Amino acid sequence: MTKLTDKQIKAAKPGDKKIKLTDGGGLTLIVHPRGSKTWVWRYRVDGKQREMTLGSYPSVGLKDARQRVEAQRNQLDTNITPDVAVMRAEVQARSGLTDTTFAGIARAWLVEERPHWAEKTYVRARNRIEKDAIPLLGTVEVADITAVDIKAVALKIADRGSHETARRVIRILRQVLGYAEAEGLISVVPGANVIDRFKPQPKKHHPTIVEPERLALFLQALDAWPHQTLGKPLLQIIAHTGQRAGEVRKMRWADIDLSAKVWNNPVTKTGITIAIPLTVPVIDILAEMYKLNGHREFVFASENGPVSEPATMNMIRKIGFDGETDAHGLRATLRTLVTEHLGFDEKLAEAQLMGSSKNEIPCLRKA
Repeated sequence: MTKLTDKQIKAAKPGDKKIKLTDGGGLTLIVHPRGSKTWVWRYRVDGKQREMTLGSYPSVGLKDARQRVEAQRNQLDTNITPDVAVMRAEVQARSGLTDTTFAGIARAWLVEERPHWAEKTYVRARNRIEKDAIPLLGTVEVADITAVDIKAVALKIADRGSHETARRVIRILRQVLGYAEAEGLISVVPGANVIDRFKPQPKKHHPTIVEPERLALFLQALDAWPHQTLGKPLLQIIAHTGQRAGEVRKMRWADIDLSAKVWNNPVTKTGITIAIPLTVPVIDILAEMYKLNGHREFVFASENGPVSEPATMNMIRKIGFDGETDAHGLRATLRTLVTEHLGFDEKLAEAQLMGSSKNEIPCLRKA
């Protein structure tokens, strides 16, 4: 079959009826009686002939018409009929999403979800997208993202030592792609099984002193340390109260009621304030700390706020107990010794460790 030429198309004159000029492969130019010219592509689906308008000549030239037919034929080979393609294009157009890169879709998703989240949830998701995902995937079209891309992001995070953070970022990536799927930009969310490759790491077991005699030696060595340091009283109060090191480091004078012998501890992890009873040794330590830091906000104040986190391990190392315990291990020591060696009810030990309301103060004293 002879192919059409631009010269033939320009020379084609209208008649009393429609004139059909065939280019082959189903592509036909229809010359209407009033002079307009329209490209039409005829194709078959399930044995039935269908027809698709490709545009008007000369807005759509011969070369462009052939390219459009080729694109439609390629889609047809993957079982996507032109009417389905038009429907998908309409859905995508109505989404209003013009930037279909991962960065564009991820940021649009954040805007969409922000009204439904607490601010800290939004900030956490935004930071993980901006810091962990966009540097690798930002310019990639969402339609081109694969499970390998998701795994690449997760591996980069896992290499920093956090499999749990990698798992969380995988979930966020799939939520972003789920948003893209809902907006008609992709047909399948990839990477369903990637998260299984990043198993939660076993919890770290903190070294713990469980023998009363060894604990006595630890406390004696701590008490005998001759140099002034915030690490010494810090560890002593952790050992006496069983509270987390981070909470003790941030202990404020405003939260201590010496007349009631109570420290009202606002626990960051739970968001509630718990009441911690203060024993005589703890009150004595606080009295000494008041001489040093009574004019400051924090009991264990350094030049730039609360004493830094390494203070406890540095002190443990100096008195020769490195590897035998740490600040968190002292909490386990309290739980073990007061229940197994002193005979206190386990619920009382847990109350001391976990805290209670201000109206329900735990106290590890026998009647």
